[in-house]
Amino acid sequence: FPEDFQYFCRTDIDDSVVFARRESPIKRVEDLVAEAKRRTVNVAVSRLPHPASIGMLALGAAVKARFNLVPYGGGNPTMVAVLSGEVDCGALPITGVVLQREKMKVLGVFNEKNTLASYSENAPPINAVFGTKLPDLSSSRSWAIHTEVIEKFPDRFALLEKTAKQVFDNPKYKEAYAKTGAPVETIQYGDRALCTRYAKGMIELANEYRSLLTAKKKG
Repeated sequence: FPEDFQYFCRTDIDDSVVFARRESPIKRVEDLVAEAKRRTVNVAVSRLPHPASIGMLALGAAVKARFNLVPYGGGNPTMVAVLSGEVDCGALPITGVVLQREKMKVLGVFNEKNTLASYSENAPPINAVFGTKLPDLSSSRSWAIHTEVIEKFPDRFALLEKTAKQVFDNPKYKEAYAKTGAPVETIQYGDRALCTRYAKGMIELANEYRSLLTAKKKG
């Protein structure tokens, strides 16, 4: 990226959160950090180079708490690990978590503002709780295409961009999206330029926390 492929139609913004199962003794993000200062806390994540994973590592570094990230290879396995008590908590984009809010509780949001406060019992922004200055760590999905296709067929790609954007102005799209139970507030279109800035920003963050995201084998 971006030599081989490019993103061109952002579909949503999904803020990263840390969460625990309802039955957990950890009820607040302050409880979680206090526990992680006493011992290493295992955190389920979908994968290591991910905004939510970076959020947990950045939080640990900022408040001197110990978090051990356990990648489960996807959102559903991550939530199952939290629900089963296999790990102490999890870190994922908020949408999937609030869909299971009867079983799981959002402890904190890695964003300056919790845009889905009504879905998450007004879970606080991490920075507001600890006075940290962590960057916004929203997850985001988009369409992608080979760069050579853009170069070879610019007219076709222009049509693809145009029609993709038109979907977001169609009220039936939001109606269909709402039927899934996911918050329609997460729907936010983004063009290719915005997608490129976002992707490059995530790469910069991954490089910044590379040492924490890399498992080192002991000799």
